Order: sequence, then C-alpha cells, then structure tokens
Amino acid sequence: MRRPIVSLADALRCQAELDTRGEATADMLRLLGLDILADTSERDPDDLRDDAGRLATGARRESTPSELSARVGESRRNASAAAVAETDAANPAHEAQAAQTGGLPTRLRRLPPVRLAPADGMSRASALPAAATATRPPDPDPLFATTQRRAILTAAITTFVREGRLDVDTIVQSTVSARPMRALPRLLRGTVRRGAQVLVDRSEAMVPYWRDQDQLIAQLRELLGRGHLEVFTFRGFPVPFDRTRESASVDDLDENGLADIAEAPRAAAPSAARWRPPRSGTPVVIVSDFGIGARIDGEEWVPLSRWLQFADEVRALGCNIVGLIPYDSRRWPAGLPTRIACIPWSERTTAGAVRRTIRRRWGKVP
Repeated sequence: MRRPIVSLADALRCQAELDTRGEATADMLRLLGLDILADTSERDPDDLRDDAGRLATGARRESTPSELSARVGESRRNASAAAVAETDAANPAHEAQAAQTGGLPTRLRRLPPVRLAPADGMSRASALPAAATATRPPDPDPLFATTQRRAILTAAITTFVREGRLDVDTIVQSTVSARPMRALPRLLRGTVRRGAQVLVDRSEAMVPYWRDQDQLIAQLRELLGRGHLEVFTFRGFPVPFDRTRESASVDDLDENGLADIAEAPRAAAPSAARWRPPRSGTPVVIVSDFGIGARIDGEEWVPLSRWLQFADEVRALGCNIVGLIPYDSRRWPAGLPTRIACIPWSERTTAGAVRRTIRRRWGKVP
C-alpha cells in the first residue's frame, strides 16, 4: 500500500505542537486534507487520539487501503481548490487573470540592502602594533612517527659486536672438528656506543627537507650526545677532506642554530666543505635524495656510479653505511640498496622494517 502524504500521525503531532481544541482542531485537520477526521472531531471534540483510533478502525473495517488513500487524496484536492477559490473571491483581478492564463501571477519585491552598524568602540579601535622581533614558521611534523622515532633512529645507527650469548653452534662444530678455540665465540649484539657520523645533503633539491634535517640532527644529538655525533654538510656529493682547507661542520655552526643556516641556501653548504672518514666501526648515515630530485643537467646532479664507489670506500673502512631517502622505494636508483642500507624517510616507516634492513648487512644476528 502506498502511504499518503499526510498521515494520522502527522495530525497527532500537529495537535500536540499547536495544542488545539474543538473547532481549531477541525480547521487544522481540514488544512491537512483530513476532512473525514475533521468531521469526526466536530461530532466528538473530546480527544483527537480517540477520533483517530475510531476512524482508523472503521476505515480498516469498511474500506480497503487503496480506497482510503483515494479518499484522503480527494480531501486534499478539495481543500486546495477551496483555498484557491477563496483567494480569487477576495481579489477579482486575480480571478480574471487566472481565468485567462490558467495561473496566478507572482510579483517579487526587492528588499533594501541591510547595513550593519559598527559595534560600540569598533570605530575607535587601533591597528595592532608591529612585531618587536621577527617570527619564524612552526616546525613541520617529523617525517618519522613520534611513537617510533627513537626506535627507528636507534636501529639505523646500531652496530653489532660479538659480545652476546655464547655461539653454541660454532663451539660444537669446533669441538667435533677438533679445532682449537683461542676465545669463546659469541653471538652479535647491537649497540650504539660507537656513535654515528651524519652527512647532510643541503642541495637545492633537498630544500623542502632542510627543516626536517635540522630536526633529525637535534634528535640524534639528543639520542647520542654531542661527543658521539659528527655531522657534515655537503651539496650534491661529499667532497673528501683536504688538509689545506678545513671547513666547519654542522656541529660547529650549531651554536647559532641550524634554522639560521636553512635561511641561506649558499651559506648552508659552502663549496669548501670537506668530509673526513670516521673511525673504523662508526656507522655513516647519509641524508640525501641521491640525485632523485636533482636535474640531470644541473651541477649538483651526481651519477649513481659515484655513490656506489663512495659506499665501497666507506665499507672498506669497516663502517656500515645507511641512507635516509625522502622518496618511496620505487623511485630509488637501481642498485643503490645493494651497497647502502636504504631506509625510506617517511611517516610509514616502522622500527621493525629498519631493524630487518640493518641486520641484513651483518652476519648471524639473533
């Protein structure tokens, strides 16, 4: 059965909201098109709920659902026709025009614009005073998730020493083979006591990540301490150290703040910057895009072969080399992860993934 537009429940809600009685209730029902219920209400004006219940019960007994819907629709049409006839009777001009055109004209009147008067004291308000000191934008959100940042950095700079539990398999194999053991073999154990050396790429392609680099250096310094962290800046590719021309590292410039360096592109990594190899066993972390965002025809673009050669030289010193790359792994240069432990510098990076990447660079790690 198709439900009518206006139902008995609508009538009950209208009476509850308007609090009508007697003739007012009957008029309200007729406006809703419920003439049958209005007639019943006039005969017994005590309670509309009782009238609606009796009407509904009688309608179910005497009429089918389709007949009841037809009666309600006819009542609505009659009410609309009566309202139109009453309007036409009140205005003869409208009645004549409606007879000619078949409709009533509608006129729109433009309202005058509204002007809001200023509040008290608003006209006497003065401009804000100029800032006494220069302000800087807020630092960006860290690329590594805050909850895993410390664990990720710890895993990235972890080195392994044979100071763990006894290597039972090696001991048994040596005993069975009758090979002498000058020292008890032990399993590898991770440690960060060797500190780290960080190479920060301040090229033009890395400008969007300069403040992220500043945050990263501050976080590593908080993790390791100033005496265990060595930081160098470079543009495009780290230039080997030249004893005739030494340059300041980021650690030396940190007294004025790394944020001040980021404001001057050419002063951040002067051409005289030189890189010095670390002590054997110290992990080397390179924060760079490895030429992904640089132009091929630009002076800062470095071919992949130079990076692979540099990685071989660092590994020959007994140092593990790690790369923090602010790009998805699908954009990494082919062959780079085979020489460098590449880690995506992203909020989606997890500490577990970094541990697996670093451990693959070492031998038997429990």
